[in-house]
Amino acid sequence: QAYGVLRDDPAGIAQWILPAAYAGHVNCVWWLRPAWAQQIADGDYRVHVGHALAPAAPAQSSRDASRVRGSAVPVSEDAEVESVKISCAEPYFVEDDIFRPLEELKAKRPLRLVVSLLP
Repeated sequence: QAYGVLRDDPAGIAQWILPAAYAGHVNCVWWLRPAWAQQIADGDYRVHVGHALAPAAPAQSSRDASRVRGSAVPVSEDAEVESVKISCAEPYFVEDDIFRPLEELKAKRPLRLVVSLLP
């Protein structure tokens, strides 16, 4: 049942991999990619996962323009929140704004990310 839920979720399996690595549950991920998947170049990446500042999520309506979702606390438009990030500078992570340089990560944990073509 979990596979079906992850398969149908737009974020899919990636939604839990970085948090699991950050929590120390996994330290190696091997992605056997299909030929059409080009998001991350094949390789053996030695990276780190940690938390770092990121811009707060944009408000969903003008009524909530100065509030963080689910919070009664007003925040400025330039507010930042902590979130899980990765030190891998592959375009996939940069474009999704989850890349941060190693020196910006706090409480970092090592992660080996291996990417190769599905045989």
